[in-house]
Amino acid sequence: MNLSELSENTAPSKEEVYHTLLRSLRRRKGFGIVFVQCSPAEAAKLIQDIQKDLPQKQVGNLKFDEPIDNLYDLVAELPDREDLNIVFIEGLEKSLEPYIKPGYGGDGDYYNLDTVPTILGHLNQRREIFRDHFKNICFVFFLPLFAVKYIIRRAPDFYDWSAGVFEFTTEADIQKEDLAQYKRVGFQYRRQKQYDQAIEVYQQALLISREMGDLRNEVDILDSLGAAHFRLRQYEDAIRFYQQSLIIAQDIKDREGESNALYFIGDSYYYLGQYEQAIKFTQQSLALARELNNYQGESIALHNIGFAYYNLKQYPQAIECFQKSLTIKQEIDNPQSESVTLNSLGRVHNTLGQDKQAINYYRKQLDVAYKIDSHKTRNTTTMNALRCLGNTCERLGNYEEAISYYDKALEISLDNYWVWFDKARILSRMGRSEEAISSYEKVLEIKPDHSISHHSRALALAGIGCYEESIQGFRKAIELRPDNATSWMCLGGSLRSLRRYEESLACFDKAAELEYAWKAFELSGRVIPLLRLGRFKEAFISGYKFLLVFKAEWGVREWVERRVAVTLTRLGLQKLVPVWTKFLQLIGWRVKDW
Repeated sequence: MNLSELSENTAPSKEEVYHTLLRSLRRRKGFGIVFVQCSPAEAAKLIQDIQKDLPQKQVGNLKFDEPIDNLYDLVAELPDREDLNIVFIEGLEKSLEPYIKPGYGGDGDYYNLDTVPTILGHLNQRREIFRDHFKNICFVFFLPLFAVKYIIRRAPDFYDWSAGVFEFTTEADIQKEDLAQYKRVGFQYRRQKQYDQAIEVYQQALLISREMGDLRNEVDILDSLGAAHFRLRQYEDAIRFYQQSLIIAQDIKDREGESNALYFIGDSYYYLGQYEQAIKFTQQSLALARELNNYQGESIALHNIGFAYYNLKQYPQAIECFQKSLTIKQEIDNPQSESVTLNSLGRVHNTLGQDKQAINYYRKQLDVAYKIDSHKTRNTTTMNALRCLGNTCERLGNYEEAISYYDKALEISLDNYWVWFDKARILSRMGRSEEAISSYEKVLEIKPDHSISHHSRALALAGIGCYEESIQGFRKAIELRPDNATSWMCLGGSLRSLRRYEESLACFDKAAELEYAWKAFELSGRVIPLLRLGRFKEAFISGYKFLLVFKAEWGVREWVERRVAVTLTRLGLQKLVPVWTKFLQLIGWRVKDW
């Protein structure tokens, strides 16, 4: 306690501190500032006791549940202000909490900020006005320890006018306050997505909770550590903390905490790709959710189990889980969550090739989306459903219908580059190249680094003979993704069309160095440049190697047969066409008479 009435070597009891405070307030006449260090609950009791023990004093009270910037005006508006002797101030710490940063042992960087909280700047700058305009009032601030320290460091001018600090906190109280403060700061860091900093703070909170033997707080902090590691995609670490939380929750019979830990262990295993383990733990969480009548938790657990089954390609089990989850979500009237499950059911049926059933679920999702209260979430969900409908119609070959869904999505927002990309892709398939190019350009206005759109736009330009522009597009796509063999192949094709054979050949050679799905097509791409350059032997070898590795399922054999025959004729080598035909017959290809 910071009081002259008591010896510095004395450890006064709370009763002694209270009587000293009471004596100070009884003697005080006129303006004054007093700080009382205590918990909010203790503040309420102290105010009651002071009013009872000092009936001769006229008392006012200001209690804040939200941050404030200006205390002067609030005091000035108090009724009968001229008659008041004491004004109790509670909750001023709410105005300091947003500025708090963590440190160690209550110090470190905890209070060393470059900026002063607005309320403290206000108190520092207006202390003379408080004294001159409120000459009859003694201000008593009830504050937790961190707020007192904050004022001492960041509002020293205001603090210097005080009678000191009356301390009503024990060591246990300080530990509880430090723990609460670390948890608050950790939560702020998580909300700001500063997960490394959150972990650092929660580790300090964990030490304090273990020193106190506070098992319930320990469960909460371990869960928070797990959540922060999960957000950093450090799933093994997340599992480690959730497992610690699970053991303690089971020991203290915290069934809700147990269910929560099991759920997140399952979720972490899911993101590790260990789907059997994910199902095992999430099913345990599901059983507890049912026991606790936690319908929301039950529906979410069922949905997650469904996705694990989906990734294991156990589609009937996935559909069963999604259907059960959907039923619960419909019963508890949660349209946002319901729309997610409808989308998942659509996805499973898409995977099974049951596109009509998928469309049915996506349309239901669209209907549900309109019931969502949040405007932002409603729009996001609506666009998701419209895009899924468009994609499914595209797979069915219903291109016009697909475009109509994409256009409806774009009515909601013109800034969704994926919708523009989907629309451009269909327009390309329909042979509407100019419109496709325009849509790809919309994508690139929104997301200039979208390499696929640079590639696809270039492909559409090449399709209408704009080879120079297509070359620029392919080069940009390659700049963004140098390992994209397809872009190197297509660049080689455009250069070949402009008879830039050496450059074209270099592109096909580069593609040959890279691994990609259409491996060996660079061999066929090399044939024409080599023929044009008069390197007939190399052309023959490349063509021969290509034919040996060519796969029938690629579905372009007839195109290869016809393309080579036509090219030989254009080159004036029509005498070689029968040789080509005979060769294909020898290696077992079906051959048409060209």
